[in-house]
Amino acid sequence: MKLSKLVEIDKLHRLVASFQDMLDVPCSLLDAESTLAAVRSRNDICAKHHATNSNKACLARWESIAKRLAKGEAVTSSCPLGLHDIALPVMIDDHHAGSIFIGPFRTDEPDRTKLGKLAAKLHLDADELYAEHLAATLIQPEKISSLQNFMIDLAGVITTIGQDNNRLAEAEKELRDASNELEQTVAARTQELEETKIRLNDAQHIGKIGNFQIDLMTDRHWWSDELYRLLGYDPGSVECTIDNILARLQPEDRRALKSLIEKSIENCSSFHTELRGFRPSGKRPWFFAQFFVDCNEQGQAIQVRGALRNISFRKKIEQELRHVNRLQQRILDNTHMGIALIRDRRFIWMNQKAADISKHTVDELINQSTRILYIDDQQYATMGQASKAAFESGQQYDAVHHFKRSDGSRFWCRTIAAPLDWDDLSQGGVWIIEDVTERLQAERELMRSRHELQSIFDNTQVGMLMLQNERQIIRTNERLAEILGYPSPESMTGLNVREIHLSENAFREFGENFYYPLRESKQTQVEFRLRRKDGSAVWCMLSGKALDTATPPDLTKGVIWAIEDISQRKRTEKALRSSERRFRAIFANAGVGICTLDRDGTIQRVNSRMAMLVGYSDYDLMGMNISEITHEKDQNTDKDLNSRLWIRDIPMYVREKRYVRLDGSEVWGRVTTTIVRDDEGNPKYILQVIENINELKRLEAKLVRMAKTDALTEVNNRFAFLEQSEHEFKRFKRYGTPYSVLMLDVDHFKSINDTHGHQAGDCVLRELAKTCTTILRDTDIFGRIGGEEFAAVLVETPLENAYSVAERMRLAIEDLALPWEDAEIRFTASIGVTELRPEDQKLETAQHRADALMYEAKAQGRNRVIKG
Repeated sequence: MKLSKLVEIDKLHRLVASFQDMLDVPCSLLDAESTLAAVRSRNDICAKHHATNSNKACLARWESIAKRLAKGEAVTSSCPLGLHDIALPVMIDDHHAGSIFIGPFRTDEPDRTKLGKLAAKLHLDADELYAEHLAATLIQPEKISSLQNFMIDLAGVITTIGQDNNRLAEAEKELRDASNELEQTVAARTQELEETKIRLNDAQHIGKIGNFQIDLMTDRHWWSDELYRLLGYDPGSVECTIDNILARLQPEDRRALKSLIEKSIENCSSFHTELRGFRPSGKRPWFFAQFFVDCNEQGQAIQVRGALRNISFRKKIEQELRHVNRLQQRILDNTHMGIALIRDRRFIWMNQKAADISKHTVDELINQSTRILYIDDQQYATMGQASKAAFESGQQYDAVHHFKRSDGSRFWCRTIAAPLDWDDLSQGGVWIIEDVTERLQAERELMRSRHELQSIFDNTQVGMLMLQNERQIIRTNERLAEILGYPSPESMTGLNVREIHLSENAFREFGENFYYPLRESKQTQVEFRLRRKDGSAVWCMLSGKALDTATPPDLTKGVIWAIEDISQRKRTEKALRSSERRFRAIFANAGVGICTLDRDGTIQRVNSRMAMLVGYSDYDLMGMNISEITHEKDQNTDKDLNSRLWIRDIPMYVREKRYVRLDGSEVWGRVTTTIVRDDEGNPKYILQVIENINELKRLEAKLVRMAKTDALTEVNNRFAFLEQSEHEFKRFKRYGTPYSVLMLDVDHFKSINDTHGHQAGDCVLRELAKTCTTILRDTDIFGRIGGEEFAAVLVETPLENAYSVAERMRLAIEDLALPWEDAEIRFTASIGVTELRPEDQKLETAQHRADALMYEAKAQGRNRVIKG
């Protein structure tokens, strides 16, 4: 089975080539029957090696790779020259149809000393071998798995497409065979009509095609058995009507098809369309429907006939192809390299990364000259000449240059370019753009610390152990020796694997549960405690696989184990469990209310203190919306702040709000709100901590009242009176409503203090304030200005009405008789009244006028009201 016969191999070659250009790693896609020679001899050093050495080792290696690929195994291997390859099979219906090859590449920096020894052993030039290693792409060991998984997913997509195309070809072949057989049978054996009918039904079933016919003249209907099945009916179970066809379509397509049928009968025309089906089982098949209308000579429709074909499989293939296209676009958008299409030295297209590298937007660069990125005209001209020369000589352009960003900063950039059409350079080229500033800095730093890091490059981070004859350790690495406390890998060679288990029982348990299942060709992965050389235990993650590829494998031929020390992770997990217990204890016993909300404000979790705050039980609060216990005047602010918090507009907020308790009373709380996110930064829930500040609010209100109230008379003090009066003055200036000011002073107040004492004077002032507030309206403003002087503002009151109010106040004060000790205190007051005038620019102007009128009243004999 060849991959090229099942998929469009040229497109896959171009896709693999694009991966090779992006990743800078050789990639190949071959049919299963293609020779591996193109992969085996990929560079000059290989040819020299084969010329000077026996290539048996290489041939054996590639033969082994080919055999494992044929069995559907992914292979990661190293060549005799020290480079690495990844080979991935493309399996279609359990048959090896092709392979994807990645490599050669290296996983660490080349060690000249080691490579020199290898070159001497292989009779090769050490500098050439070192240069070959240096030229190979470096892929960090921890990234190999991600690269292999990505390519495995790609092979899986190719496999799926190949399998579907293979099945489609087989179905088409079966349909053709059945059709041919049907034609021969009808021509040769017309007498076997029933048998022919059965075969026709079988053919329609294979092709998933159902036919129907309607005689409009006789109203006779006919369906094939397959049409019944396609529509989800049992053959013969319903009448062969158009309505029963429409009943098995989705509503939108049902109306559209009915309209098409009516128009085609009216116009005597035919049509075809695709329809979405519906079955009671929940399946949603796709149909390709063909309708033909036969007409008589007068143009009258006499018969409708047609067919429905199940095209669900084709639709699935189309969907998967669209998925592949989206995958390709996603790869381009998410690659760590910029990609741009340049024609006539102008940007025609680019991905987001290309714009990000230069700190421009895509829109800023499209159709712009590439000169925008160069430092000066000379560099622009020089690079243009160099790239043109490379293209004309049939080579891609690859160079590192200094460029400038939109903010003027400079960066090192590697550019790799190739023309779209080598025969027509005017078509432009594709440029791969990579910001290598940090890499170059890292390389310079790497050169300075190379000797310090050499030991790290020589050792993997995962312990490796190879067994033979089921028990004997034949090979380990430095990391495993370190994990298990042995002085060196050599000190472990030859040991019985029982030595690294804590006990005989542990050894047997491991063998029965995790080792012997490898005979079923399964890969084992397990967390298990192993024994260190000093007898202590260490938690490890073990992943094992048999080396023998037979089914079942022969474990005596070897088993390889990857062993990772997970002691720290185990300790961390234990600490996390302990932390969770502490959090639960804090949550439950905190001295403040705590609750968590989802995005809609539904309470997910609440502690007892929160329940006590609002008077509900914990159980009743769970599932309630936070708005249900929030005062209606605070709900909109709550909703707005939580929405902003969820979208990261604000990191957190603290506010004071009112809650409504179960009994209807209000309680104030200070709420500190933040959002808890998962490891990827996605919001999980809102966390609120609520402190009961009801008593604080009560004290605050009392302080405000004390700050604005005269302590003796309990009316507005001077500050509060002026503040409220100023507000009314602004309203007067805006609307021009009547506004009067009244100034009042107790007559001979000093004489009252001198005769009866200051306590008597205080009592006089209290009685006067009480009398005045009784006469004034709630909308009027009254206050003590100082000493025995009071003032009032009568809103929406003209001068004459204000004069009447002042006169009533004067008479009421005159009638007061205040018992004091053995005497009776009587007193009067002088009052000045004025109305605000349009020319008054300040409230003080009217107050001074009323004050002057008050003193005029005193001058005329006191106990009177003067207006003006």
